[in-house]
Amino acid sequence: MSNGTDNFYVSDRVTIDKVTFRNQYGMTVAGNLFMADDLDRGRRHGALVVGHPMGAVKEQSANFYATRMAEQGFVTN
Repeated sequence: MSNGTDNFYVSDRVTIDKVTFRNQYGMTVAGNLFMADDLDRGRRHGALVVGHPMGAVKEQSANFYATRMAEQGFVTN
């Protein structure tokens, strides 16, 4: 029971979309795509792939860094 505790960083300036893609072995991989709400989608932007450390909850580590980088203008997955 969380008792109202929220350990997950959320930004009101970033949109998170669920995405899937096929890797080089033909397996379907699922992830989250993070983009700043004010990002000009008609232009190219730097992108980062953020992986979570093994033994950690992805929403607490990778999502935190991906969200913070999206706030800085990167597209992150």
